[in-house]
Amino acid sequence: MSKIIIGDHDRIILKNSERRVAEKDALGYVFVRMHENVELRESFTHDEIKTLIDAGEMSIDVDWHEHSQAAARLLAGVNNVSDLAGAKLFQIRRRENYVTEFLKREAANKTIKRTDAGIDAALRDIEADRPKLKSACNRKRLDQWPPAPSARNFRR
Repeated sequence: MSKIIIGDHDRIILKNSERRVAEKDALGYVFVRMHENVELRESFTHDEIKTLIDAGEMSIDVDWHEHSQAAARLLAGVNNVSDLAGAKLFQIRRRENYVTEFLKREAANKTIKRTDAGIDAALRDIEADRPKLKSACNRKRLDQWPPAPSARNFRR
């Protein structure tokens, strides 16, 4: 018996309909159809799930309903963030990081204002606190890192 691990935030596509995990136990999972008025529950063992995946009838989108994934899909304008090319995915994740960090700092420090000067100072702090890379990450040089966005671009 092969054990399939499906998380609470995963989206299951089975025969062109979307499902989510309702219950799980040692034998398998109980799925519920999404966007239905009546909650129809279907149970599947781990072996049945593996057979469906191998037959191409079921796919699992890991962390589909996770907040950060949904926000990234919204920013990117695509259905699946994994559909993006590497450079575009990097750009979207980078923008998401700047926005998230700015909002965290703004909530923690009431002196941060949404003026050009306030945003610019916060972006400089975020850039300074960014972990420095030890490898080039598919770049020609280690220092080849895009500059932080300007306050004007950030506001958009």
